[in-house]
Amino acid sequence: MGADILMGEFGKITVFADLASPVIIAEYTDLFGIADWSGQNHIMSPYRIGIALTM
Repeated sequence: MGADILMGEFGKITVFADLASPVIIAEYTDLFGIADWSGQNHIMSPYRIGIALTM
């Protein structure tokens, strides 16, 4: 989902949101050699908001 804002002949600014992106989840077990220490974390956030400048 996004919106373009035209800036004449200079270019455009795009504002966008990605709210349902599938991403990889990294899983850690035996972290630092400690058997009971484990965790899970997203490589990238599944929710992103951004701005792009196109010339």
